[in-house]
Amino acid sequence: MISLDELLNMDEDERAKYLYKEAEKFRKRLNFKYEEMIKINPEWAYLYTLNIIKGRWKEAEIYIRKDPKWAYNYAYDIVKDEWLEAEEYIKVNPKYAYKYAKNIIKGRWIEGEEFIMKDPKWAYRYARDIIKGRWKEAEEFIKKDQFYTNWYNSEIITDKEEKEYIDQIENNETTEEKHEVIEEQTQKKNYIIVDELAQINKRERAEYLYKEAKKINKRLGPEYEEFIKMDPEYTYLYALNIIKGRWFEAEEFILKDPYCAVNYAYEIIGGRWPEAEEIIMKDPECARIYIELIEERCPELEPYIMKNPEYIYWYVENIIKDRWLEAEVYIKKSPEYAYLYALNIIKGRWKEGEEFIKKDPKWAYRYALNIIKGRWKEAEEFIMKDQFYTDWYNSEIITDKEEKI
Repeated sequence: MISLDELLNMDEDERAKYLYKEAEKFRKRLNFKYEEMIKINPEWAYLYTLNIIKGRWKEAEIYIRKDPKWAYNYAYDIVKDEWLEAEEYIKVNPKYAYKYAKNIIKGRWIEGEEFIMKDPKWAYRYARDIIKGRWKEAEEFIKKDQFYTNWYNSEIITDKEEKEYIDQIENNETTEEKHEVIEEQTQKKNYIIVDELAQINKRERAEYLYKEAKKINKRLGPEYEEFIKMDPEYTYLYALNIIKGRWFEAEEFILKDPYCAVNYAYEIIGGRWPEAEEIIMKDPECARIYIELIEERCPELEPYIMKNPEYIYWYVENIIKDRWLEAEVYIKKSPEYAYLYALNIIKGRWKEGEEFIKKDPKWAYRYALNIIKGRWKEAEEFIMKDQFYTDWYNSEIITDKEEKI
């Protein structure tokens, strides 16, 4: 372990991280003077409690509870029950207030709701998973985000409204008769609003008609489908939930949006969709999802895959299963994926990638440890720039007879 003077020259987070790693290395508690340095950092105090103490650490709780993320994790993993002293800190963070209600209280948490409701994402999830129905007090906040408004309307409001509608129908004894009434009234309603549809913008029009179709759980007439397919998102949802299969006439509209296109390929086609690949592969997140659909080499996709080291590595590891020489000029520029390529594909030193790997302390250390299996002097000037990996390098690689860096 480094000297106390060196420890005091680190910032609080770096110091707590270093001491936690030392304790983890020996799998036992450190001297109390070192624990004093760990406990003031909520993240490393929580991890120290979880993995070293393996039980409550009362002296550190005053610090842990002030950070909503680590307070929640401490309550979930260590207290394993409600942690009343931490609730005033957890409740102000919508994400962890929601998780605390769902996983620890296992029901509504009134004290946290005023904070949860103000974040559309967590308000929607709270309504869906905890209230299990409409949360009217939160709707003014949810509607500020169109994405979660759509999900709220689709998953929470629509089904409930349909149920209420069915319950209001009198003198119809069978489910079939009830649905006939719903269909008849919906058709009448559509005839009334058809002239108004042209006055609504494309997205609102598609959303309205998709919900109408979902209410009666069947396709609408072709004149209404023409309106739906002008919006990629609702076209995809209509194909997924109403048609329950490919909607060939609408695909030209879906493929205009990479997010909808990749979901259509994944959920409906269940495989590659060549016509949409050009637009999908231009979006990094969509491309990452799409390449998982590939089951064999696709030369026409390789120019896109080559542009991203992460995709290159996945493609090599799962599809090619051997070196991909044409892509090495691109993957070598990423220290992380160059290291993984050397370790798992080349299975040894990769001279062409070393000039990039050595400049990142983390991957230089791992390259020395797992591939060179000894000192890597050319990389030491870079490893020395990160105290954490310097310590590991000195501890795991340099022998007692050698001078530490």
